[in-house]
Amino acid sequence: MKKCPFCAEEIQEDAIKCKHCGEWCSPENIKEPAAPMDSIRRPLSDCPTNDSPYIMGKISVYQNHFVFEGKNYPFRGIAHIKSSHSRQTWGPMYTSAISGENIGIILTLVSGETISTKAGSVKFLSQFSSNKIYAFQKGLDYIAKSTFVQRFNAYVAYIERYGFLRYDNMQFYPDGRIISRKGTVIHLHEYAMEQGGPSIYFTKKDKSKLSQTIGTIVNRHPNTNFWRAAIHGDFTIDTSVDRDVFLSLLSAMYGPKK
Repeated sequence: MKKCPFCAEEIQEDAIKCKHCGEWCSPENIKEPAAPMDSIRRPLSDCPTNDSPYIMGKISVYQNHFVFEGKNYPFRGIAHIKSSHSRQTWGPMYTSAISGENIGIILTLVSGETISTKAGSVKFLSQFSSNKIYAFQKGLDYIAKSTFVQRFNAYVAYIERYGFLRYDNMQFYPDGRIISRKGTVIHLHEYAMEQGGPSIYFTKKDKSKLSQTIGTIVNRHPNTNFWRAAIHGDFTIDTSVDRDVFLSLLSAMYGPKK
């Protein structure tokens, strides 16, 4: 007997596929890419293969698992995905002769372990750097889509148990009440949610002309997210963790009812 490298369950010595988790244990025996997960409907041409994984810095992404520092991790073990993407440019006004771009992720596993990687670049008219960022984003999108259902269900289970959605240390109730980190309570019939980069912030629906002017200035400032955090700090939501799931839950809870 031997242990499966993915789930650690015991399997036969000559087994090439685990009977417990369904992962292939001997990549050299795989003639074709494994079928995509039932929850994902995409052509095989859009999936990574054992011969051509997606490379994300230190992570190599395969169809149902990823490899980090020589260790295999199945997608079903991912609990949360935190992503970041920033870009800076240097050069004369209205030009971007030199630009720096950085994209990264932190994967939190069900076990509590965290795995991080990033693909940073400083490019000077460099197509190679652009391809590097593109490949990283492609891998990130694939992991996010492959784990969306399990992450979504975990949040739903929390809502069913406690009656509200907890996100970024705030509480979102189905009736429209939102409780901030400091315990302030607002209601969505008085406030509107607006998106700006990786953040969501709240504004009064009947805000004054002065507030509208300040908002216009903030939106045009190069450090918009900094100023939004400063002005709306208690009700500014950082959506870098499970952004896809959070926005879907907001839509389901507060979107138009059919």
